[in-house]
Amino acid sequence: NGVRTLALRAMAAAHALTLALALAAVERNPEFAGTAPARTPLRLDSKDVSFALRFILTEVKRLTSDYRYTRIVRCHGAESAPGTMGGRNLFVDVEFDMLKNQRSRHAVVVFLDEAEEVMGMSIDAFPEVTFREMPDPPV
Repeated sequence: NGVRTLALRAMAAAHALTLALALAAVERNPEFAGTAPARTPLRLDSKDVSFALRFILTEVKRLTSDYRYTRIVRCHGAESAPGTMGGRNLFVDVEFDMLKNQRSRHAVVVFLDEAEEVMGMSIDAFPEVTFREMPDPPV
């Protein structure tokens, strides 16, 4: 009973830490030197944000089969700015549920060319997901 209580407490602490990390705001890169183009806030219900979120979810799921159950929980904010090589960039602060309430919050940039076609995207870090491990078979 003591071992089970300890295990439950450890799981609760891990869940609380995961939730705290997911709720932390995405910050700008402190190592960036230079002047970034001014960003324009976008309405979360705009066509640009809906398009960006669909694209982001599709591309994240394509990265690896580990992300196949990913879904978007919330978009915390979105901005637009001119691209450095023409076109424009959509900056999206998005929160994923990787699998069974494993939350992960990320800054994602979607790159658009002058014709508003997607050139690619960048994500601040690869989301982590933990799957249930099968016990070793008896030998």
